[in-house]
Amino acid sequence: MQTVSSSVKEEFLKKWIKGLQKYDACKSEMSITERKNAIKLSANVAMASTTTSTRQWPRAIWRRSVMAAVKSGAGEMKKIRRRRCLMKRIRRRRPMAGKRAASKYKAAARVVKKRSAVLKGLIPGGECMEDDNTLIKETLDYILALRLQVDVMRHLASSTTSS
Repeated sequence: MQTVSSSVKEEFLKKWIKGLQKYDACKSEMSITERKNAIKLSANVAMASTTTSTRQWPRAIWRRSVMAAVKSGAGEMKKIRRRRCLMKRIRRRRPMAGKRAASKYKAAARVVKKRSAVLKGLIPGGECMEDDNTLIKETLDYILALRLQVDVMRHLASSTTSS
């Protein structure tokens, strides 16, 4: 797996802190839940804005963050209409009554299809991806971004506890 450079980590940290400051300026008193959501939201936005890729997951994070900001009332953001992806409905063939169940190939294809559906639910914007190859590339890119986020948060936590 690729390693993330320290300059990218620094850029993420700067954008994350800037997002936290903006959110803090909007609301002076926050509950623990609101603070947790602000941290998550600003970390996700910083992660999406730090990436240089042209993947779909950063755009999905932007859409989610704008909707969350509108829902929470942070800032003066206009409602953005949520785009829904059109999923093609696939008609399943019914097996003939006299024939056996699906072969090993069909069973494996079903397992892959189910696991792909689970993965599509985990990756931001994954529900709109129809190609498994694209889904895997998006997943790998998203994992690298999450790894960056975790590394920066660990470093920040260790530096604050040692001080």
